Amino acid sequence: MVEKRHIIAANNCLFCSVAVDTAESSFIVCPFIIEFQMARFISVPVYCQMGMNAKSLSDLDFEKRKGLLPVVVQDRKTKDILMLAYVNKEALANTITTGNAWFWSTSRNKLWMKGEESGNVQPVYKILVDCDSDSILYMVDSDKPACHTGNRSCFHNLLI
Repeated sequence: MVEKRHIIAANNCLFCSVAVDTAESSFIVCPFIIEFQMARFISVPVYCQMGMNAKSLSDLDFEKRKGLLPVVVQDRKTKDILMLAYVNKEALANTITTGNAWFWSTSRNKLWMKGEESGNVQPVYKILVDCDSDSILYMVDSDKPACHTGNRSCFHNLLI
């Protein structure tokens, strides 16, 4: 059984509508409160298997790593691991708001949207949270290089 979910953000609320693909279709709306003002309405389609737990921003453990969560970025079609980065609450809220991957640069101490300089924007298809709620996975649609070196993946060096 497959669910089709839409995440819609507006003002201080994040809403998740779930339509289950079965013989008898149902529709559920689940409100989640988030901490940031959303600039506009968005709708991001998310597909997942039944049994996944819904998480909100308040469930995430930002305190464990002093306000940051590691983010693994994976191509949703090829399953290639493209990069590892970090988000704070604002970067994650920007990702949810815009539908594009946003991060916190630990070297430059600033927010950045992937592709804002290179043009290699990463549209986020879905966001998964790990079992401890202290790291996340962005599933992205990416046909451009993810690495600043021009490589498709940042993981192109073999440890010997």
